[in-house]
Amino acid sequence: TSGWGKLDERESVALLSQALDLGISFFDTADAHGEGYGEEIVAKALGRQRNSIIIGTKFGYDFYTHEETPGQQEYPQNFSPSFVRYACEQSLRRLHTDYIDLYQLHNPSLRAIESDDLFETLEALVKEGKVRYYGCALGPDTGWFEAGEASIKERRVSSVQIVYSILEQEHARKLFPIAEKEGTGLLSRAPHAWGMLDGTYDKYLDFLTQETDATMGQVAIKFALARKSIASALPDITSQEQLREFALAPETPDLTAEALERIDDLYDQTFYPEEAP
Repeated sequence: TSGWGKLDERESVALLSQALDLGISFFDTADAHGEGYGEEIVAKALGRQRNSIIIGTKFGYDFYTHEETPGQQEYPQNFSPSFVRYACEQSLRRLHTDYIDLYQLHNPSLRAIESDDLFETLEALVKEGKVRYYGCALGPDTGWFEAGEASIKERRVSSVQIVYSILEQEHARKLFPIAEKEGTGLLSRAPHAWGMLDGTYDKYLDFLTQETDATMGQVAIKFALARKSIASALPDITSQEQLREFALAPETPDLTAEALERIDDLYDQTFYPEEAP
């Protein structure tokens, strides 16, 4: 749902509705997206089909009480029990639902993961039926690995969301063995590398589409899903054409072991920059 900032409301609702028609059932957003708008648009588009969809949202950024200061880059974080309960109630209201399928810590630090009070609150929300499962959406800042490892090993979260694509593998590779050992599902954020693999960037990778009818955008999704610990890929979608293309990705041929090995080699060699023209 991250395309909400680039589309008007009618287009966003149409995209989400068609996504469901095409078989997409997991919709991921965050309370801080548009200060709640990301959740509101999901409710407007899919509220009547609530029992047919899985909603993932995130919490931890306080956009309710913050005061902007010069140079401020993002909202302050708050993982206190009282704020988490408040944030959860606000998300439930905006989503027009009485339960959240997957409630994710939004870019938490190791300190947040080590908070017993926080996880006692999450467990209480599960027991109350307001949250079905909770997980962790890792941020790009220093300390992401420690937070991810602790959330999996110590907190036994149901899922961890991390950036993973053909062009961005370093972080996920470090978590794969840990997640596989513990049985934790990983969610691939930005499988198209922020637009570089949606068909606009084919250099060194065109071999992936030469032996199949799949597009580069579809191949990027298949790559993410090739890892057994990846439970779902979360592409950014901003047009009807792109939606149809990505929705058909699971029906395209799997990448061969040879293709996956070649991708890994290219990544390890930084895509052989010395050979660039």
